[in-house]
Amino acid sequence: MVRTPNFKILADEKDVTAVLLKELISISFKDEANDKADELTIKVGGGFSRPQYKDKLKLFLGYDNDLVFCGSFFIQGSTREKNNTLSISATSVDFNNTLKEVRDITYEKISIKEICKQIAERNSLEIKSDFDAVKILSLAQSNESDLHFLDRLAKEYN
Repeated sequence: MVRTPNFKILADEKDVTAVLLKELISISFKDEANDKADELTIKVGGGFSRPQYKDKLKLFLGYDNDLVFCGSFFIQGSTREKNNTLSISATSVDFNNTLKEVRDITYEKISIKEICKQIAERNSLEIKSDFDAVKILSLAQSNESDLHFLDRLAKEYN
C-alpha cells in the first residue's frame, strides 16, 4: 500500500491548505531540540498575498488523512523573490511579544521557579519548572529583555 504525504495548515484557526496547494512550492519544518525554536518555512508562487506579521499558523503533517499536530508557529517575516516566489518564515516562539521588551527589575530572596513564574505570567506563558529549591539572594535584570534574562538564567543555573 502506497501512502501519500499530506499536510494541513491553519492560519488564525482558518484552514488555508487548499489555497496554499494552488501555488505551493515547498514546506520545510525543522523540529529543533533543547532551547532552539522550531521553524516553519513555506514557499509559494504567483500572486499569493503576504501573511500578517504575528499571524499564528498551526501545522499538521502525516500521510493520507492521518495527520499529526506538529505545533503552532508565529510569522516572523516574509520575502518576495524576483521570480515572484513568496517565502514565509515562522517560529514556534512568538518573538514579537513582550518577551523582547527591555526591563529593569531586581529579584530578591526568591526561587528561580518563582522568577520564571513571574516572567511567564507577564508574557502570558505557561511554566514547567522543578527548581523550587534553588533560591536567589539578589539578581538584577538590568536593561535586559525577559528572553535574554531567561537565557542567562538557564546558562548560569543549568
